[in-house]
Amino acid sequence: MKNKLLLITVLFLAALLPQQLLAQGQVASRLIRGSNFQIGVGYEYQRVDLENLNRTITSSGFPELSESIHSVSFLAQNISDDWMLTLRTSYSLENEESFGSKEIAYRNQQFSLGLGYNVLSSDKARLLPSATATLARNILLIQDKANTSASFQNLLQNPAQEADLRNFAYLADVGLAYHYQFYRRDRDNETGKRSTWVPVILKAGYKFQLGESEFNFDGDDVAGVPEISLGGFYASVHIGLGTRLLPIK
Repeated sequence: MKNKLLLITVLFLAALLPQQLLAQGQVASRLIRGSNFQIGVGYEYQRVDLENLNRTITSSGFPELSESIHSVSFLAQNISDDWMLTLRTSYSLENEESFGSKEIAYRNQQFSLGLGYNVLSSDKARLLPSATATLARNILLIQDKANTSASFQNLLQNPAQEADLRNFAYLADVGLAYHYQFYRRDRDNETGKRSTWVPVILKAGYKFQLGESEFNFDGDDVAGVPEISLGGFYASVHIGLGTRLLPIK
């Protein structure tokens, strides 16, 4: 039920986001002359390190969580001849397992800013090595009794009421992105109309976790929560809409 509700929410946001980002692109056209702007929605796969967490939860009778994370992501990009600036946000589908009365679930949200450099000279294709900084929020849902703030072990050993544990992780990644415009329509500059295209964006890379905050529940730090490392391999595919922002005369 939770996964269905999350999917409906994501699809609703996907319908609204292009209109908002294109409106921002029109504002940006007054600031960035002759630049390209594109948005996209897509899928991302990532491997995360839950080894320490799984070891702890299975010893207390909880099922093991999968280390494969599947996310829906949205991006907005500003592109010059050589450089590309990317804003991206992603929401993972809930990774949930249950055994009897014990339930545990994990998901994350990520917000990224990246810079890439184009090494191709093609009009329709771009190959961009890139570097990205990411702020991620981990959300861990387990079962708990009334006393929730003592330690992670207490939360594991007393399943009854749902406890929502959250923290932040700080990431950097290096990757390689390939963009291809499989549809493009160029219009006459004299009319003031913009060129438009439909890009497919493929990207793969590796994320490095630089640090993380303490897990928190109801405003209090929770001791003993094993590290959740988001460092690892990822791959994504997006499809979008692009437009060339013509210089304003």
